[in-house]
Amino acid sequence: MNVGWLELSLNVKNVERSRAFYEAFDFKLVETNDKGMSATLQAENCRLALYQGVLGPAENQLIFWQGDVEEIAAGLERDGVEFVQPLKTNDRGEASFMLRDLDGQLIYVIRENGVVRSKPAPAAPDLDRGFFQVGMPVKNIDISAAY
Repeated sequence: MNVGWLELSLNVKNVERSRAFYEAFDFKLVETNDKGMSATLQAENCRLALYQGVLGPAENQLIFWQGDVEEIAAGLERDGVEFVQPLKTNDRGEASFMLRDLDGQLIYVIRENGVVRSKPAPAAPDLDRGFFQVGMPVKNIDISAAY
């Protein structure tokens, strides 16, 4: 199953200040949207999307882009997972749904026409950030891992 690419989306107070902060870590701007109220940054395989007043609900989210949305939703539905926003599709082939993991973390799965994973200019060769990992608090590690 293709879940697409992962983007950590952060609900920020000021997108320009947050952008400058992450650019100090040598993240590069990939794109801006929402009339300047969002900015997507990338460093190697780590993507951050900064949203000021645009996320609904206004909280940090794990967003999976351009994967097999309907297949993922069908599997979760078979497993009895409750959706925050059920699967929505349109006649243009776009699809999305939203749910929370067992610990309340918001997950958004979406496929939109025209969205591609753009890449910024390469980072400085001497800067090694290691690898991308998102840490989240969980109530029960075994149950969350199985989910």
